[in-house]
Amino acid sequence: MLTRKRIVLRIVIALLGLVLGLLVFAQLKPGEADEPSVPFEPAHNAEITLPAELEITSKSCKGGVMAACYELGVQLASGVVVESNIEAARELFETACHGGHTPACVDLGLMFEEGLGVSIDVEGARRWYQMACDGGDPTGCSSLEFVGQGRDALENALERNAQHCEAGDLLACVDLGIFYGTGQGVVLDIARAYALYARACEGGQMLGCYYLGAAFASGEGVERDLNRAKTLYEKSCDGGELSGCNNLAAMLEAGPGESGEGGPVRDLAGARALYERSCEGENMRACHNLAVLYQSGSGVKADPRRARELFEKACEGWEGAACHSLAVLHARGDDSSSEDVDAARLLYEKACQAGFAPSCHNAGIIYAMGQGVEADFVRARALLNQACEGQHMLGCYFLGALHERGQGGPASKTLADALYARACQGGVALACAQD
Repeated sequence: MLTRKRIVLRIVIALLGLVLGLLVFAQLKPGEADEPSVPFEPAHNAEITLPAELEITSKSCKGGVMAACYELGVQLASGVVVESNIEAARELFETACHGGHTPACVDLGLMFEEGLGVSIDVEGARRWYQMACDGGDPTGCSSLEFVGQGRDALENALERNAQHCEAGDLLACVDLGIFYGTGQGVVLDIARAYALYARACEGGQMLGCYYLGAAFASGEGVERDLNRAKTLYEKSCDGGELSGCNNLAAMLEAGPGESGEGGPVRDLAGARALYERSCEGENMRACHNLAVLYQSGSGVKADPRRARELFEKACEGWEGAACHSLAVLHARGDDSSSEDVDAARLLYEKACQAGFAPSCHNAGIIYAMGQGVEADFVRARALLNQACEGQHMLGCYFLGALHERGQGGPASKTLADALYARACQGGVALACAQD
């Protein structure tokens, strides 16, 4: 049974910035725009009105920020915050792809392979995937290998999971729910997805309980209910689904009940026990979360050595946040080791590869400043661009600075200003002062 192949989940990573020698971190919150909607004119001249929150993205795209063009294309394709316009989305993806933004090339390949807004064109899909692969995008390379097989495989998976679910295979019901919950190969139907999760959960499939708990915890497509989320996480955890244990532990650690939102009161001892259980079961996110408790001494006696061991375990399992935390320890030195900037750089780069945007920023700064390595502004630009694409606004700010100074490539005040504007909207005060 095919489970989650080719289902892409876009996750917004929490914003943590490097300040004062890569040691002090601040969480940044994106600003809220109350301005009226602004018009946007794609190449085919269809008039599109963008909501105010996309104004900076549109300006950044026009200023040459390929990640912004891609982001705007995603919004137009999804139709979540603006009316869907596949043709305009395709044009933006093409602009971003030709500008070197490989995720846009991958999405174009998928559009042509599956006939999303265009006629099915396998050869066209192959060309876009090849551009992504040539640009170093592993998704492009893997998609190139299987181009032409995706649509049939997807349809077969949907049909097979539907048949198996109807026959009583509850894991197939969960997988079918994921298809409907992400709109992969079917019309997006959150209600149906949750009904399938509920069916699986009621039948004893703990993964269904976990997904249903996540729905009530987030309030996406359903009224937020932290008490119900807790109950479902408890059920999934008791049934051996370690992701449920980790999420339940996170609820206990945060204690949302104390902020009037319902749910459990804060219980750090209970959180630690659940993290321990999940980590022992090789849930790397839980290992990282447990390390944070030992590092901070929250609900347990502070134990830097134990924290370091857990960060190392989680990092070996490609938990990006853990590699980042371990890199910080190497950068500043701790009780068990002296300062080692080179080791920190390698760990930041690994975390960046794992998709942790703050690490892309930190590695970029190291290359820009030549800390423990020969200064390399080309490499710094690439890493800061990844940080900016990952919604890490300090990455956008410092990338703008490199473009303004012409370090690592041609100077462009227009592009720099667009990046500063994006960082400013994302909460970086220094970027606002550049206007």
